[in-house]
Amino acid sequence: MFAVEHRDAINARRVSQWAPSIAVPGRPQHLMLLIAEVKEIVPARHGFKAVVKHVPDQAFAIDEALYRRLGRRFESALALWGAADDIHMVMIATFSVAAAGVPTIVELSLMPVTRQWVPVEDGFEKQLVEKLVGDGRSFIKGLRYNLGAGSEVACATLTDCEGSAPLLFVVPAGVEDAARYVEVGDASIPVWHWRPTAEAMPLLPPRWSRPKGRTGVEAPAH
Repeated sequence: MFAVEHRDAINARRVSQWAPSIAVPGRPQHLMLLIAEVKEIVPARHGFKAVVKHVPDQAFAIDEALYRRLGRRFESALALWGAADDIHMVMIATFSVAAAGVPTIVELSLMPVTRQWVPVEDGFEKQLVEKLVGDGRSFIKGLRYNLGAGSEVACATLTDCEGSAPLLFVVPAGVEDAARYVEVGDASIPVWHWRPTAEAMPLLPPRWSRPKGRTGVEAPAH
């Protein structure tokens, strides 16, 4: 009984939150924002649907045109998600609510993340990030945002090295000249790159071993 009452209370709050976005003839359509982990994106009885983990009892409709764009735009992300059980898929989407109460996704973007919730673009980035996490390295994860797929973006920037923080690049298949990655930033910034299709992962730049005094405690600055 408690579970049923709890579920009914959740559904009532959901309907209340969605009410302003329900389609009404003659009134502008309002959109809502959804950020969630995806459980599945699958064919439905009519069209397609996305199911998110924290609302498993409420599917979000996806029309065929959006579904096909999704497969083209996020092909590598979806392939990674399908192949690696430890990858989570995070979705950000706008959705409308039809007069019948059915939520329909208007636009969406997908982001695969590791088990530590670090974003990755493909399986090679996943290997590098898992290596950094496993070695206990300190780093900043690079994100592509609005840059095109052909833009050079550092997978990560190490922050535990002496001097300038090295940029770590994973060179995609088909790129023969890895030297262009050296020219991405300031010439004084060290660059590490890995060509997974041609070599094993090189040794990472060494972690800075902080010098210690006799007591092992740094003296305060004056």
